[in-house]
Amino acid sequence: MVSQYSQLSKQHRSLTVSTTALLLTLGVAAPVWAAPGDLDTSFNFDGRATLSFSSGPELANAVVIQSDGKIVVGGYGAGHWALTRFNPDGSLDASFGTGGKVTTDVGLCTCGVHALAIQTDGKIVAAGDGRPGTDFDFELARYNIDGSLDTTFGTGGMVATDFGYGEDHARALIIQPDGMIVVAGEVLDGFGHSVGLARYLNDGISDGTLDSTFGTGGLVITPFGGAASYGEALVRQSDGKLWWQAS
Repeated sequence: MVSQYSQLSKQHRSLTVSTTALLLTLGVAAPVWAAPGDLDTSFNFDGRATLSFSSGPELANAVVIQSDGKIVVGGYGAGHWALTRFNPDGSLDASFGTGGKVTTDVGLCTCGVHALAIQTDGKIVAAGDGRPGTDFDFELARYNIDGSLDTTFGTGGMVATDFGYGEDHARALIIQPDGMIVVAGEVLDGFGHSVGLARYLNDGISDGTLDSTFGTGGLVITPFGGAASYGEALVRQSDGKLWWQAS
């Protein structure tokens, strides 16, 4: 029997990141006089763009490039989900949100965007964690091109998914060729920390609704050995099978 999805793993590592600003460093086609790996100084003068949402702790966790070359960054800032968009030259895109910044309230928590994807129509899909109730859930949101929440998606542009056991944290996201959205992350269940997958309809009619043909009611939980497993990356094969990577 062929498995409906396959698994990748890596040894668990402990990583601590501390920063006070959203930081983006991108390299594009380098001038002929620059050595491979050098920062591209045509991007915001020194190859780096830094943006602060507040005086508190902030983290950039995800980045995606639109078809027009603009760069969307997601993370945590000002106590909320934080999104920003840069022009291809590294300048802030003032047409996005308020002066290039978007914050979204996902409950009383230090929660952030952990994955981003762009639909074919240019809308931005973000996944991360939120705390709309008593514990953490997968949180999914869709934004219009200007950074406003797309209210045709879920409830007011957002969908919270509770796997029913405890804390759930979304960490990875893909959009299938048919438009369906698949999210992977960490689920705290009866086995401990397991990998959770959720698939959502995205057909222009029931956008943000769990796909009942996937797993059990749209959800899949997979223990992956040991006490803790975290779904941190997700890709789709050309035949439709899904690979997730856990730590």
